[in-house]
Amino acid sequence: MPAVKRLRAIVAAGLVVTSSQPSWSYERPAHLPARDHATLTRHIDVLHGAASRYVIEWGDNLDSWLSDRLKPADQPEQSSPQQPPLLRTGREEFDIRGSRIILTPTIEAQDSQGLSVGLKLRARIELPRVSKRIKLIFDSDYDETDLTPEIVRQRDVGLRGDEQPTANLEVDLPPIWKFKMAGETGLKFKPEPQPRFGLRGRLSRTEGEFELKLTQKFFWEGDEGFGERTTLALEQCRKGVFLRRLSTSVLWSESSDGVQGGSTLQMFRYLGGSRALGVSFGANGPLEPEAHVETYSARISFKRRVHRDWLFFEVEPGIDWEREHSFKPTYIVRAKFDLIFGDWFNGSDHR
Repeated sequence: MPAVKRLRAIVAAGLVVTSSQPSWSYERPAHLPARDHATLTRHIDVLHGAASRYVIEWGDNLDSWLSDRLKPADQPEQSSPQQPPLLRTGREEFDIRGSRIILTPTIEAQDSQGLSVGLKLRARIELPRVSKRIKLIFDSDYDETDLTPEIVRQRDVGLRGDEQPTANLEVDLPPIWKFKMAGETGLKFKPEPQPRFGLRGRLSRTEGEFELKLTQKFFWEGDEGFGERTTLALEQCRKGVFLRRLSTSVLWSESSDGVQGGSTLQMFRYLGGSRALGVSFGANGPLEPEAHVETYSARISFKRRVHRDWLFFEVEPGIDWEREHSFKPTYIVRAKFDLIFGDWFNGSDHR
């Protein structure tokens, strides 16, 4: 009888160990021998590590060059790189630290425009020797006037010649009352460079799973002139279980036709630690001089962590109903990869 109990304990332990494998692990293709598969995975990780080191070293060199000219040399404050989450919550979107570049190759098919292929690029470089409050931001298709960015900007495929990339130097300012303040200055390329300035204040309150966030921004962009944008977002998140977000934005600018408004509702559900399924709904249109809806949108998205914590895949079919097309449905399918280089996990030794 004791031998039977020991056998049962060994089997149970084996099941526990098997079930606790990392969520990003995947099965080896049957046609690829185990030795070749392990070698291929190792080579991929080595190449990614080399690219990440290049991003980190480039940021360090830029930081050193600027600090030598702007202030006496001193020891940089250590940042805490954070693991990129499968779904970014509002808190993680603004508080995540570390220098990184995100490349996003995208394929999109629309029944009205055919197939589009492109590449988006976003980058964040911290400059701790100059100041822990300063960071350099680059976005290949930045647009302050997008009122439903969770839906509209996600299907921009980027770097097609008609986008307007920006390079900004962002500075965290001392808070005013309870508003977390930040200023930014930089260039917007149309393709000729145009100066731009911005001032943002953010007030947030957290109660358990809920976070209420009010964001007020004022900006000026070369020929576009002045603008003002107010966003109110309510978010509920239970880590590893679900994420729900309701966001409403109102925009006025000298280049817009009156006051514009937009709202989005997003609901995501985790399917284990490496996959998530979600639905999104959006509507946007003018509020003045005549209030009406220009576009209704609906999306279903499936996102998966493919390899480690630096390669993600997402597919998103959806439908748009646009006033200019008499609200006839426009069908959309979009697929993309996110490749993250640089500081991309906690406790990174960059190997």
